[in-house]
Amino acid sequence: MDMKPVVGPLVWDGKRLAEGEDWIDRWSASDVDALWTALDAVKSRALAPEAMRRGDFAVPGLRKRFIELGRQLESGRGFVMLRGLPIGDLSSDDRKLLFWGIGMQLGVPINQTRHWQLLAEVKDVGEKTGTGTSRAFRAPGPLRFHCDLADVLGLLCVRNAEWGGSSQIVSAAAIHNAMLARRPDLLEVLYEPFCFSRQGEEVAGEAPWYERPVFAERDGHFTSYFTRTFIESAQRIDGVARLTERQQEALVMVSALADELGLTFDMQPGDIQLLNSHVTYHSRTDYRDHSDPAQKRTLLRLWLATPFSRPLPDAFANFYGSTAAGALRGGLEHASGRRFAFVDWQDAGWNAQAVAAFNSSSASTFERSA
Repeated sequence: MDMKPVVGPLVWDGKRLAEGEDWIDRWSASDVDALWTALDAVKSRALAPEAMRRGDFAVPGLRKRFIELGRQLESGRGFVMLRGLPIGDLSSDDRKLLFWGIGMQLGVPINQTRHWQLLAEVKDVGEKTGTGTSRAFRAPGPLRFHCDLADVLGLLCVRNAEWGGSSQIVSAAAIHNAMLARRPDLLEVLYEPFCFSRQGEEVAGEAPWYERPVFAERDGHFTSYFTRTFIESAQRIDGVARLTERQQEALVMVSALADELGLTFDMQPGDIQLLNSHVTYHSRTDYRDHSDPAQKRTLLRLWLATPFSRPLPDAFANFYGSTAAGALRGGLEHASGRRFAFVDWQDAGWNAQAVAAFNSSSASTFERSA
């Protein structure tokens, strides 16, 4: 293979970022006022999150701000950390309305589980990891580096653990380049298909596993998908080819480089983390939770399909559905056949002008150097 380094701002070293705070984007007082005004308007109409379209959470003064966030996610580092949202006095329902409204400014929520869950809680509910059907966001303890099945992952911190539970993110492109420099033979393996378990989330007619490469490219757009736990879980499924020694060695190296190149930080209540799942991986450190169930570590999670997303390789169609740039795609299919909160962009409140505004500011590609 003619493999070359990935170039662009999506290639970054977490240790260097940790030396400053320029990667933290803070809401201004006027931003918060605009968000609170929109929240009050939605509450006055007694709208539930799934009934709320993009225009119902009206923030015209923040239009350029959200376009810039979309640019950072697709054409910048691939992640955003937003700080300064005072959620302490909000009820649980108000926090969900607020987070849903913010998410709708960037895309459309998509389903996260076979039980139809568009807005999930990342919280220890006693689920055990390491099984063929477990989902780690419902379990305690640390998480390995991985990425979610959406264009953009959104996390809102509600409560922290008693100690630990730090967030970790890493540039998938930086891992790619480090492997190219150190072990190009193993990088080549990662461009070949791996089998991933669906973790019991398949619907009728779907196989319990699917194939895709860890690294891929389409039309100069870099993309990656890495969830080592799901790869290892697939090994328990009949009919799945056993991992070769080189594949296992390559997976170990990806994990080691994620630890080496990642950024570790603590979220504060009200912080929002947005990640482009095609170019970043994320994880968390071990933690000890509060003994009071009402004080348990809690984050709200959204999976978003975004109108400014990159095209994906054809090999990703077996999960995302459409691989076209800006398509409504991703998420888990429900038994009803639904994947998305709304049937199309228009139904969600995105008109052609709004989509064009995001695409005009973020339609660059990340091409390999010559």
